[in-house]
Amino acid sequence: MKEIATLLVFSLIAAVNPVWALDAPIDEGLAKAADHKSYLVKGPGMLVHGVYEIAEAPLEPLNRPYEETVEKKDYTWGFLKGINKGTYDVLEGMTRGIFNIVRSFVPGVGRYEDKDHQTGILPTLAE
Repeated sequence: MKEIATLLVFSLIAAVNPVWALDAPIDEGLAKAADHKSYLVKGPGMLVHGVYEIAEAPLEPLNRPYEETVEKKDYTWGFLKGINKGTYDVLEGMTRGIFNIVRSFVPGVGRYEDKDHQTGILPTLAE
């Protein structure tokens, strides 16, 4: 039974990892919209970016062990570190996504990760 479970875990990792290559371009495009100067683009961009972060967060425990084991060549210890980092990333991604969804309804407030472009609570109070 353990062999079957191990085979299933590694099969899931192998199946999800090629899809992970699409993550960076999608994330960059959504972040660009979420960091736009116009609130008409920024608000919906932050909302969609938050939903995307929530949807992508559960896949982190599958990506991190692969990254730590194969790319960093840490093998067994890397696999365990990857599971630990993946679990943390689930909580962080969900929290960040929720913050971005809530913040998307407040004009003038930037994306949670984009501290450089945050202007203030209201557009009239912006610099």
